[in-house]
Amino acid sequence: MKVAAVLFLGIVCLNVFVEQTLAMNTNRLKAKGSVKKDGDNYELEFSFKHDLSLPYGTAELCSSPSNIASDGLPYLATRYFPYKLSKTVTKRTGFHTVGLDWNPCGHPPADVFTKPHYDIHFYMISDEYRSGMTCDLIPNAPVCNPGAQSSDAGLKFFKYVPTGTGGHLTNMPEGYETMSDTAVPQMGIHSYHPDQPSVSQWLEPVLVMGSYDSKVIFWEPMVPVEFVSGNSENTYDSGYISYVDQTIPGLPSSYTGEYSPKNGRTTFTLHGRRYEKCPKGTTLDVWSGGCINESKPATCSAWDCDPGYVYEDGECKYSW
Repeated sequence: MKVAAVLFLGIVCLNVFVEQTLAMNTNRLKAKGSVKKDGDNYELEFSFKHDLSLPYGTAELCSSPSNIASDGLPYLATRYFPYKLSKTVTKRTGFHTVGLDWNPCGHPPADVFTKPHYDIHFYMISDEYRSGMTCDLIPNAPVCNPGAQSSDAGLKFFKYVPTGTGGHLTNMPEGYETMSDTAVPQMGIHSYHPDQPSVSQWLEPVLVMGSYDSKVIFWEPMVPVEFVSGNSENTYDSGYISYVDQTIPGLPSSYTGEYSPKNGRTTFTLHGRRYEKCPKGTTLDVWSGGCINESKPATCSAWDCDPGYVYEDGECKYSW
C-alpha cells in the first residue's frame, strides 16, 4: 500500500532552512521546513504545495480496491511523502521526520474522515525505529489486528498511553480516546477526540496523536483538501493546547495553518518549548526532556529497546 520508500517570538537566535522535493513516481510536492528559537521556545514552520494532479477519490472511485488510479495504486491507498528534518530541528523540537500522507479517499471512521485529505505526522522517533514497528494485519485491511498479534512488535501497538488525571490519556488533550482499529504498521495507533464534525462539515485541521508501546510518538494535524486548495485564503489557529499531566516538554502548545491561493502553498507553524542542547556523549530523551547516555544495555532482545532506540551489537542505542 505504501508508495516508493516511505517520504517566533522576539529576536531570532537560530534559523535553519531546508528544502526537499518529495516524490511519488514523479516530482509532485515540494516542502520546506525551518525552526526558530527564542529563549525557551521554538517555532517550527512546515509548508507544502498541494499538487492537483494527485489522485482524487469520488464516491464511485472509492467504492472498491479494484479501482486503480493513474499512478498504478488503488484510490483507497495512502500516498506517503516522508520529509526528513535536519538534526538541528530534531534537537530543538524532538521531531525527526514529517510524514506528509495523501489520502485520495480519506479513511475510517466512515462519514467523519472519509474525504480526500492530508495526514501530517510529526514523528518523535527515528525512521529506523519505525521500520521495526510491524504487526499482524486484519485480513484484507492495512491495519493491525487488535485481537491477534504474534510478535512483541505487534503487541506494542496495543500498549496504550496510561491514563492520568480524571481518567484521561496522559500527554494528550483532555477527552482523547485511543481507537483500537487505527494501528498502522510503521506509524502507530491513533487517538483523537470522538466528538468530530460530519465529513461534509470537516473543513479545518483536526489534531490527532499517536502512540506505540505506551508512549506518544507522533503529533498529527489532519487537513481536509478544502483547506489546502481553492481560490480563497484559509487560516486556522488552534489556540493554546493543554495536555493531561504533560511530561513531554516539546509538545506544541499551539499551531496555526495558512493557505495562500496566490502560490498554492499551505504553511503550518508549531510553537512549543525547545529542548536544551545535550553534552557530548549524551542525547536527548524527548519524553522527559533530559539528556541521557547514548546507549544502554538491552535486557533481552531488540524489542526490549524503548522508542527512540535501535538494537545494535547487543545494546539499545539511541538512533538520532
